[in-house]
Amino acid sequence: MKKNILTLLIIACACACFALNVFADDGKAAPAPKAAVPPVAAPAAPVTENTAWDFFELVVFPGIPSYAIDSNVNGVKVGAPISGGKGVVNGIEASVISSMTDRIHGFQTAGLYVDAKEMKGLQFSIVNFTEESGGVQLGIVNLSQHNGFQVGILNYIKDGWIPYFPVINFKF
Repeated sequence: MKKNILTLLIIACACACFALNVFADDGKAAPAPKAAVPPVAAPAAPVTENTAWDFFELVVFPGIPSYAIDSNVNGVKVGAPISGGKGVVNGIEASVISSMTDRIHGFQTAGLYVDAKEMKGLQFSIVNFTEESGGVQLGIVNLSQHNGFQVGILNYIKDGWIPYFPVINFKF
């Protein structure tokens, strides 16, 4: 009985994480209606890009600490319990529950769910999600939008020749 409850809890958490990923607001605002008179634009502020790189970063939740939102890591990023952000990890991102940094070049793992917009390397978790994969996903459920190599019980590549395939799926 305890194993069944734990299994259902893990599946529910994985589904919730996936739903949050799929239905999350991507930050794009709806287009404004066209006005008859063009508005006067204020001078644009200079765009600054985060060029600082850290060797080690400890994240509690995405955005906590605040510098973790767009930080770049050449080394190890640890989530206790969840990590995420819009930056890059060249190395390892490991979390207790979920790892969700946008760009991973290396190894990304978590106890339940991992998510990356661009992944080049290895994802290892119960549920793996990536938009653009240049590596391997190992888990029970593996999801990719464009390409990759997947090993798991349920594998899905949206643009794949056979999108859903058990055990192994790939598209290069």
